Amino acid sequence: MPTHPSAKPSAKPSAKPSAGPCARPAQPARPAQPARPAQPARPAQPAQPARPAQPAQPARPVERAVIAGLLLAVLATLAWLGGMIWTVAVWQQP
Repeated sequence: MPTHPSAKPSAKPSAKPSAGPCARPAQPARPAQPARPAQPARPAQPAQPARPAQPAQPARPVERAVIAGLLLAVLATLAWLGGMIWTVAVWQQP
């Protein structure tokens, strides 16, 4: 590539640029961060007392009573429905 005839060949750029009048003075290295204070030791076990272990299937008398009541309600409904069907069937006989 042709260069301009008035251009002078430039010298090889140096690895270190020269410090001009606006250059910052060299700053000292930052001191290392102070070490953090040690964390307080945590107790190995929780402060609350452990809850007693629950049995695999706890006795639930309320649940049993509800199930028994629902079964009785189903039986009563079936009996009522049977009675209604029987009543209609008997009335239709001559």
